[in-house]
Amino acid sequence: MFVVVYAINLNWMIVPVFLLTAPILAITSSFLSKGIKKVSKEILGETTALAGSTTESLRNIELVKSLGLQQQEINHLNTTTQNIETRIEESAIYSQPEFYTRNYG
Repeated sequence: MFVVVYAINLNWMIVPVFLLTAPILAITSSFLSKGIKKVSKEILGETTALAGSTTESLRNIELVKSLGLQQQEINHLNTTTQNIETRIEESAIYSQPEFYTRNYG
């Protein structure tokens, strides 16, 4: 409210511009944050899976060694890590304005 009163004192044309611009900015930021939020949730899920796999591997390290499954576990952890890195790169793309102008503009 203070902004509106102050704007009227400066110039009455500022008020309509402010009242039109604020909702547009709110809608735009909401739209842009949805893509980032989705990728962020996927990254969190994969990170949780990786943490679980790592913890399980560390607890069962003697069993893994005795059965000769070291390379299989290493490959599994590397694959999961690569998936997380890919998601992080995707989230970086979502945070760039060019992504939205190319795909939605």
